[in-house]
Amino acid sequence: MNEPTRIPKYVKDKIRQAKQGDLYSSFTVSEYYYDGEVLERDIEQSELYLRNVSRIINNAKIRLRNISLYDYKKFSKLKFTSSEKNTTIIIGNNGSGKSTILESISKCLQFLSDNIRIQNNNNYKFQDSEINIHSISGQTIVRCILEIENDFSFSCSLTKNRENISRKVSSELEEFKALARMYQRSNELDNNTLSYPLLAYYPVERSVTLKRDDAVKYYERKKAKYSDKSEGLKNAFDGTSNFNDFFLGTKKLMILLMNSKQMTL
Repeated sequence: MNEPTRIPKYVKDKIRQAKQGDLYSSFTVSEYYYDGEVLERDIEQSELYLRNVSRIINNAKIRLRNISLYDYKKFSKLKFTSSEKNTTIIIGNNGSGKSTILESISKCLQFLSDNIRIQNNNNYKFQDSEINIHSISGQTIVRCILEIENDFSFSCSLTKNRENISRKVSSELEEFKALARMYQRSNELDNNTLSYPLLAYYPVERSVTLKRDDAVKYYERKKAKYSDKSEGLKNAFDGTSNFNDFFLGTKKLMILLMNSKQMTL
């Protein structure tokens, strides 16, 4: 007679934390049961834990708690904490780094957005020119912490190393990738009715004059077909400097909603 499989302590800890309501642990245990590697495969138990995840993240409020910059562009070190209100306003003189802070936030949110669209996506954009010219370490780090309903936090650390340095620092991506998988798996569980977070970046370069003819032109374009609501997140952070793509993106969202009354964005 085979002995029952011994459950590792770290798995027991995750189960205990999940039963106490921890979001990340609930999803992790759901994946354990689904994969069948550290726990015996049990789809019913997997869905039970995933239901708890879906209940929390559906229409949940996402807040940027803070972002930390290390040798990123003009900043050698900066920690920016957002307001607990619905709106955060950054005030400063020209050239003080307001746009740099927004760009760093957009990098992290774009990584989350891309992983909601494409599972296990490790790609993110960094240029060598973004490393502070006075950097001794030869690397730049952008670290972001998001909060879900002010109760659960997820962190992400994006890193760019110069090619010629001997000691390189790795990015820390797993928590944002896990959060993205929560949205994907919960959406599948809820038959494609889960609300994805609305993430977008609208830099000052986009603020150009809108002509009435432009609005008419894009309104009259032939209706396109879009089958996946995750397309609403595509190109949300590309920083295009005109309203054309803005209208196209808005139109995509409207078409998605009209094509399926059950589809929620």
